[in-house]
Amino acid sequence: MEPEVKIVDRYFQECKNFFTMTNRRVKGNKEIDLLAFNPKTNEVSHVEVSVLFRALKLRETIYRDNSNRSRDGLNYFLERKFDHPDIKEGISKILGQDLKIKRILVVSEIDEQEEEIIRETARGSDLEIMLIGKCIEGLKEVKSGSRVDVVRTIELMSKYCINKK
Repeated sequence: MEPEVKIVDRYFQECKNFFTMTNRRVKGNKEIDLLAFNPKTNEVSHVEVSVLFRALKLRETIYRDNSNRSRDGLNYFLERKFDHPDIKEGISKILGQDLKIKRILVVSEIDEQEEEIIRETARGSDLEIMLIGKCIEGLKEVKSGSRVDVVRTIELMSKYCINKK
């Protein structure tokens, strides 16, 4: 499992009190990054994570020009990760039919020039965009001395690296 998916998984478990299932393979060689369920509220979330260190930023459209496919477009995630028939069928097989499922895309950042368009498009498609920094900040608040590797690493980095200048 990718480290960024582990971070988001732990955030949903530790900070939001969800039960989670990660990296679930479905038909068509597709994969669901994270399914999360809160038994107290009956909230169900389908979470996809796309966090990169290079200069890739979430944009509104799939194509930068008319020929080059781009995997940083909001439409890419909607078409390939959330609304794809194989993904929807896989989620139905796991969780059952007729569930209201919240869709969340976790990214490293949003293109500042397109931020309002992206947020408006996301709202129109019932998609929440979350920044990975929110998950990291939430995990920094988890009880000190955790033995969970992701939480412990964030705790150690916060104490010894991030705040030292």
